[in-house]
Amino acid sequence: MHGVGQGPELLERERELYLLDESIGLTLKEGGVVVLGGPAGIGKTTLLGEARRRGAEQGMAVV
Repeated sequence: MHGVGQGPELLERERELYLLDESIGLTLKEGGVVVLGGPAGIGKTTLLGEARRRGAEQGMAVV
């Protein structure tokens, strides 16, 4: 079961989550855009949801 506002657990995505956290921190300091790319079916939508959640937790305007 997932907590409120949480999506599915991201398995074997430590590197992507680390880079995402670094990008969010840099974007909050300097501004910018984070782009996710890759072939269909690799979990971009799930990772994007996690990016949205983590950004919002840090006070980022998420669109």
